[in-house]
Amino acid sequence: MYFKKNFYLLILYYLLTFNITFKADICPQVIEPDPIGNFSLPISQQPGCLFGFGQHVVEKGDFLLEAFTTQLRGRKKNTIIVDPYALYGITDDLSFLVNVPVFVKSKYNDLHSSGIGDILPVLEYAYYTKPTKKTYTQFTVVGGVTLAVGSDTKIPNTGFGSSAFFLGFTFAHWTQRFYCFGSIGTNQTTTNNNKTKFGSSYIYQFGGSVNLGDLRPGWIFALGCEFNGIYTQRDKITGAINSNSGGNVIFFGPSFFASNEKLIFQIGLQGTVFQHLFGVQNHNTYLFALNVGWKFN
Repeated sequence: MYFKKNFYLLILYYLLTFNITFKADICPQVIEPDPIGNFSLPISQQPGCLFGFGQHVVEKGDFLLEAFTTQLRGRKKNTIIVDPYALYGITDDLSFLVNVPVFVKSKYNDLHSSGIGDILPVLEYAYYTKPTKKTYTQFTVVGGVTLAVGSDTKIPNTGFGSSAFFLGFTFAHWTQRFYCFGSIGTNQTTTNNNKTKFGSSYIYQFGGSVNLGDLRPGWIFALGCEFNGIYTQRDKITGAINSNSGGNVIFFGPSFFASNEKLIFQIGLQGTVFQHLFGVQNHNTYLFALNVGWKFN
């Protein structure tokens, strides 16, 4: 409860602070950064986070297909998810993304499962942007509702069995050489027909990268690191609280980014630097991620 209360206070502070900033710059001049370093390619191809959510606002008419693969390993646990998604720029400030996660392998102790997960269509709106000749700053809000097509009866489960509501806020700042970001979000689950409610989660992330210079004409290369935290409440199974579920886990580690006019490639590995799991649960060891995307227009 303490974590949840302070999380919502943080969101309120975020909205109040940047509402003031937005009003102070209600009629910005049309300025674009010089096409140097991180700005040498369109915004869809510029460095971004790998493990974090959001920051998918692209130019109007941009269409990208990407395949995001993750592996979570731990003591007697191994989950591999291939998560293809489509991204479309509705306007320069509003993008639509839909993903279809597939659990290739999900193992916990001696239990195994696989199959499709819950589909999540989201909208992301950049409510504040501030470009200069050498920098670009952006704040976005992300929202979506899951379509419960995964299974809540498989063990381990591949879905919630009911809709969940996602809301998050992101901050990103680019210079010609550096990039940094921060984000907070929450995924609020609901009770399904089996009277089961998987724990709602609260996400807090930040990180950054440095441009590696003109290693190859027409390309951007960047090396970064990301901090990825998630606090999950306990599950309720048929109305009873599962004391061996939920907790707080923090991952941290390096990532690599490369892109050209069409291709996006990202890869990273995070180790577990902190975890407090409720009850008796198998601990996490590392989180691996690989993302490959292609821009079609």
